[in-house]
Amino acid sequence: MEKIVVFGGSGFIASHVADKLTQKGYDVTIYDKEFSNYLNKKQKMLVGDILDKDAVNSIVTGASYVYHFAGLADIDECIHIPSDTMKVNVLGTATIIDACLKAKVKRFVFASSMYIYSKFGGFYRVSKVACEHLIEEYSRLFDIKYSILRIGSVYGPRANKFNPIQKLIEQAILKGRISCPRRREDVREYIHVLDLAEECANILNDSYENKYINFKGNQHFTIDQILSMIKEILNNQVEIEYLPEDAKSHYQITPYSYRPECALNLTPRHFHDFGQGILEMIYDYESKKSVCQ
Repeated sequence: MEKIVVFGGSGFIASHVADKLTQKGYDVTIYDKEFSNYLNKKQKMLVGDILDKDAVNSIVTGASYVYHFAGLADIDECIHIPSDTMKVNVLGTATIIDACLKAKVKRFVFASSMYIYSKFGGFYRVSKVACEHLIEEYSRLFDIKYSILRIGSVYGPRANKFNPIQKLIEQAILKGRISCPRRREDVREYIHVLDLAEECANILNDSYENKYINFKGNQHFTIDQILSMIKEILNNQVEIEYLPEDAKSHYQITPYSYRPECALNLTPRHFHDFGQGILEMIYDYESKKSVCQ
């Protein structure tokens, strides 16, 4: 049984990816700064910092593959902590890929972002661009095999507190009101986290070696349509308020304004319905809220 280490495996997307890899028969070890609430009984877990070289080297030893989802990912938070963002995201990636080089892993899989195509995304985008260049150089000089996953807008169960859909649902349930700092015509291509996780788990196929892959959803929705859907699901008991737009960090219709290395576009062949996915998130949020009360 081949060993896979999932850095950041306690998080929203990575915990689902870890589950899919476990289902496929891999020996999965999760490394994260916080213990996972979703740890499968077949998975191992180590709590630690990706800047701890000794710990990272130790856990990567013997691994065939490494998935790297760890780091700072809240775009709005990263704007205010540029130094920490670069330190954790870029230096952390260097620490992990250096360990992969020593351990002679077969493939290093890095979670990047669709924001690398954009002038938006702030220091989060800058850190992802830097990480991609770092990986490219490691591959050129040391022949490390990689797959770079440029991930778009994701929604679904286990969403973190800064996930856009999660924030809208939380406002709707707790306040009965959604205050949205986006233009109603802004468009997003959402991909359900389970569809994404399935594709991420399949990325170890040889055809994706040393490739860049864009993960986007099959369904396009405006912000107005998304808010109306949430309102309707909650029996129209939600008020919607559009605040003055905050266009400093988030794109309106498309992230494409910068041209990095070309990537394959990969959308799920089978995918969750967006409305059903939102309903699942509402149930998921309500169940967590009842446990905390």
